[in-house]
Amino acid sequence: MMEEDIRPVDRYLMERFIYAGARYLVIDGKPRLAPCDYHPTLRVFSFDIETTLKADRILSIAYQSEEESKVLMVGEPQPYPAIHYVPDEASLLMQFMADLKRIDPDVLIGWNVIGFDLRVLQKRAEALGISLVLGRDQQPLKVGGLWQ
Repeated sequence: MMEEDIRPVDRYLMERFIYAGARYLVIDGKPRLAPCDYHPTLRVFSFDIETTLKADRILSIAYQSEEESKVLMVGEPQPYPAIHYVPDEASLLMQFMADLKRIDPDVLIGWNVIGFDLRVLQKRAEALGISLVLGRDQQPLKVGGLWQ
């Protein structure tokens, strides 16, 4: 890398030893940036979906967060208190969205979340005519980018 390849914004931060966390200060009436340690406390929501072999129907969604653990499953109610039964796939998606909104996590994690779970959730919601809203911005989910 050549000296002139460094962007001015990056140079400004590097010269002040700011690599991650920064704080805003006003010294003698002048704004300044200074390095600082910042360790956010993030609320994590781990989930997994189970589908048919062709992934043309979602059968269940299980999740765990600091607040609760739940298994949402399509089917007739059974005497298993750990499982919350819903009548159909549309109800499953609606309940999942409601629970996610109520818990309001900062991070969604799971096994192959982007490559499978979110894609299937999006496709099934579209097929059922449901606007799949999972984020704080209240916009329908759009999975894309490198994984398309």
